[in-house]
Amino acid sequence: MGKVKGVLKSYVIILLIVVVINIINNLSGYTPGEFDMRAEIVTTLLMTIFGFFGFKALNDIFLRKVLNWNTRTERSFLVFILVSACFGATLIGCFMKLEVFIFHTPDPAWQGYVRNMLYSAMLFLSITLAATLGKFIDHWKQGIEATARMEQRLAQSQLDLLRNQVNPHFLFNALNTLTSLIREDEEQAVDFVKHLSRILRYSLAQETSGTVTVATELAIADAFLGISGQRFGDKLLYSKAVKDNVLSQQIVSHSLLMLLENALKHNEISRQRPLHINIYSTDDYLFVENNLQLRQSGTTSMGIGLANITGRYQPLTDKTVNITSDKTCWRVGIPLLPEDLNSEK
Repeated sequence: MGKVKGVLKSYVIILLIVVVINIINNLSGYTPGEFDMRAEIVTTLLMTIFGFFGFKALNDIFLRKVLNWNTRTERSFLVFILVSACFGATLIGCFMKLEVFIFHTPDPAWQGYVRNMLYSAMLFLSITLAATLGKFIDHWKQGIEATARMEQRLAQSQLDLLRNQVNPHFLFNALNTLTSLIREDEEQAVDFVKHLSRILRYSLAQETSGTVTVATELAIADAFLGISGQRFGDKLLYSKAVKDNVLSQQIVSHSLLMLLENALKHNEISRQRPLHINIYSTDDYLFVENNLQLRQSGTTSMGIGLANITGRYQPLTDKTVNITSDKTCWRVGIPLLPEDLNSEK
C-alpha cells in the first residue's frame, strides 16, 4: 500500500508540473479561445499517464538491467539521459498529432512541434537527472551502512582472535600450575582459582565489547600477573605506575592481557635471568615494558597479536600503537581513548 501511495504521489506531482508548463507555454492561446480546453485536458492526462509509466519502464529496463553501471558508468549515464530525452520528445509529438486527429484541432506549425518537443525533452531530462541522483544517494547510503557493518564484524572477529590467542596458552599453563598447587598448598590453590575465574568471567563479559576502562583491564592484569607469579615465583618481577587520572579512560579490551601474555611467552624466564615487567602511563598512552631476553627456541614472533591490537585501534583513533625496542628492552604503548567513547558510538 505504501508503494502504491508513493507512485500516485509521484504521478500527481508530475501531472501538476506538466499542467503548469503547458499553461505557461500556451498562455496566449487559452485567452482568445484558439484551443479546445477539453482536448487539452484529456491530452494532458493521457500524456502524463503514458509518460509516467513509460518512464518507469525505461527506468527499470535501462537503469537496472540493460546498462552496465559497474564498469561503464559515464557511458551508461549519457545513454540513459539521451534515451529519456528522446522518449519525452517523441511522446509529446505523438500526442500533438493524436489531439489533431481525435479532436480535429488546428494542426500546429512545425515550430510548435519543435518547441513542445524541446520542452518535453527538457522535462524528461530533469526527471531522469533527479531519479539518477536519488538512486546514487540511496546506493551511497547503503554503501556507508554496509561499510559500517563490515567494520563492526571485522572488529568483533579481531576481538575474538585476540581473546582466543590469549586464552589457550594461558589456560594450558594455568591448569598445569593449579595441578601442582593442589598437591603442595591448598590455600594458594584456592586463591589461584579465584584469580582464574575472575579472568574467565572477564573474557565472557567482554565478548561483545570493543573497549573497557583502564581500571577494569588493570584489575584483570593484576589477576593475570598474580597467577603468573604463582607459576614463576621470584623469576617474574612486575611493577605498576599508572596515574589516577587515566583509570577512567578507555583502551581496547584484552590488549593489555595480550601484551603481558606476549612478554611471558616470548622471553626466557629463569632465576639467572628473571623477567621484569613494568606497566606505566603517560598522558596519552598506557605502556607495557619488559627486559628483552628472547627465547632461543620456539616462536619468537609477536607480529600477529600486535597487528591485531593495531587493527582494532585504527577505526577508534588517529594515534598509533607505539612499539619501540633496543637490545635490552621491549616497549609497547597502547593509546588511551576518551572516557565517553562508548556513549559517542
